[in-house]
Amino acid sequence: MNLQVALYDWYDNYSKRRIDEEEYNYKRMFERAIKNTKDLGLRTSYFQPNNNFKSSSINGSVDENINAIISKNILQKFLQEQMMNNCFYFSELAQYFLKTELNIDSTLTLGSVGYKGQKIFYESFKKLKYRFNNKNFKTKGLNLHAWLTLPDYSIIDISILSTFKYCYEEFFKCDYRYFYYLETQYQNESTLIPHFPILVGNDYIHNISLDPIKLYL
Repeated sequence: MNLQVALYDWYDNYSKRRIDEEEYNYKRMFERAIKNTKDLGLRTSYFQPNNNFKSSSINGSVDENINAIISKNILQKFLQEQMMNNCFYFSELAQYFLKTELNIDSTLTLGSVGYKGQKIFYESFKKLKYRFNNKNFKTKGLNLHAWLTLPDYSIIDISILSTFKYCYEEFFKCDYRYFYYLETQYQNESTLIPHFPILVGNDYIHNISLDPIKLYL
């Protein structure tokens, strides 16, 4: 490991232990993530804000339809052990079904989550930018999490509860094959698992040097 990477690792280890108040403002952080993505010269994908999205009618309740589609196509077909290791894959899969079956646009969002006052799955934008600009910086994994952002900035996370269940032994008594994590943009310190966007879109993962990651499917 070179000195530059060591410094970024030190910075990340320090910064993940503190969450600034503004980071709970999901809309602001999402807009910053769009800017970060553009700064890297990557596509940000289509995103059209719509604060009336939840009250719109798509053959019934939006939440009920989303739940039915995700449960049928993902949660009841895959084991939780599979989902916890493949947040990028299952987020893209959910994105596909939301669009093809409900015509709901969503944006793949990359970042970290908070739990008990600390960021988990966290790499700073500084390190992510260094990784992107230095193709010889090759690792087996990436310390980022993936989820979907809907037009009203609400969050759909397919795999986070599985990860907490099997990696951190939290919420262990629950069966999440019939549930996913849905959160509004209105986060604060009391939010169970706040999400902090850093990048958006599908391009970043395909433009860095990662060793092949086995999908446990």
